Amino acid sequence: MKKVLASILSLGLVFSLAACGNSASESAAKSEAPASDAAATVASASVAAPAEATEAAKEETGAIAVTIPTAQSVFCNDFALGVKAAAEELGWTCTIDDPNVDMNAQITAIENFVTSGVKGIVVFPVDGNGVNDATQAAMDAGVVITANDGSCAADMRVSEDEHETGATLAQPGIDWAKANTDGKLQIAILAPNEAEDSHNGRILTGLVDTLEKELPDAEIVSIQKSTDASETMSLIENVVQAHPDVQLFYNQLDDTIAYEALNSLGYNRDDVCLIGAGGNDDTYKLIAEGGVLRGTITTDIYDIGHQCGEATIAKIKGETPAEINTNYAVVTADNVGEFYTAE
Repeated sequence: MKKVLASILSLGLVFSLAACGNSASESAAKSEAPASDAAATVASASVAAPAEATEAAKEETGAIAVTIPTAQSVFCNDFALGVKAAAEELGWTCTIDDPNVDMNAQITAIENFVTSGVKGIVVFPVDGNGVNDATQAAMDAGVVITANDGSCAADMRVSEDEHETGATLAQPGIDWAKANTDGKLQIAILAPNEAEDSHNGRILTGLVDTLEKELPDAEIVSIQKSTDASETMSLIENVVQAHPDVQLFYNQLDDTIAYEALNSLGYNRDDVCLIGAGGNDDTYKLIAEGGVLRGTITTDIYDIGHQCGEATIAKIKGETPAEINTNYAVVTADNVGEFYTAE
């Protein structure tokens, strides 16, 4: 498996702009018809061309928007950038909204986007159930909704079993615990501060459920939540102060900061394991070098956003969108070479 799970598809030929040039007037100028007939032809073209161009513009260009839980998250921000890139490649504009994990602010943004006349909105919701009425109202107003969530109303959505994603995240830590402990260990989790019935909330539920099933003698002693990944170090310090015997840490905030925090606190030991969820070159480098960061899961979230942007515009244009898929891969010291090559 490679880091990039799905390459970005180029649809330039499919969505190429209709030609509305001056061919009619050029043809008239070259015609052997009488001057009066040629003039009439040119006059006719000058009237018809703007109408044709306007109709083509309606079909081929326009504005969409994307709203994410927070731009403080690299994961969420990369998703939004993927949506925006897809739109711009197809000649559309795209506005990114950052409600800073405020569900009411996200609802207001969706309503404002509808009022402003966008033709589609890609929604990565703070709380899927919470924004449901707003996305339904947008659909009722004729706006195409694509959701990275299984709860809110949408025309299309990313195909993901979030509970299974949590189970995938749990696995490398479970494998380490079974190989290196008697199973009677303490576990701490750092997670985004989102509602239980949201994208990341369901991932957290899948993680906890799987840990409790696979490590029945272990104890989850702390679940710390934050809206700001920069707080990762202080959260880990809080965990270590309250529970100095924690051996297994799961981090869904910033893997590099979590690694540095455990190093500074003297927890970069053989009997401690950190599992991340950040799948990027910095994370892969740390895994390859050995140490406390022993695994992560990865997906190409930028590509998923790109797929959402493409699908939204295809739906707006009356075409049949491709299915939007995501898949997570586990990265450990055993296979990190497939994702990262040291310089």
